[in-house]
Amino acid sequence: MTNTNATVTVTRDATADDAAVLGVVYARLAKREREMKAATRKVTDGWIKGDLADLRASRDAAVAAFDAALDEAWEVLRGLPAGTVAPGGATPQTVALQFFNRNLNRSLNARLTATEARNINKRSFA
Repeated sequence: MTNTNATVTVTRDATADDAAVLGVVYARLAKREREMKAATRKVTDGWIKGDLADLRASRDAAVAAFDAALDEAWEVLRGLPAGTVAPGGATPQTVALQFFNRNLNRSLNARLTATEARNINKRSFA
């Protein structure tokens, strides 16, 4: 199986270690996304009695951390061999659908929605 990105062509079969890497990528992205959403909620809640400058700084830091996690994860996902599947059915494609581009096709025949991808990922990594 071949998966090509800008710097590396992966021509090996997927292993259990690849599925474990996929789980780590998903966990990091999910954590950073939760942190970003929590910081954004705090800014929204802080309009009445909060210190908006500190809350906004925290939100901006959380957004930057999420962006950095996305950049790192994209490179890792692109480097995984085709055929990488975690227990429960999560693939690099389902993780990418959830976090990067909601219009990616999992296969040539069917489009997988972000909600479906999220459910598969939750089953795999819960």
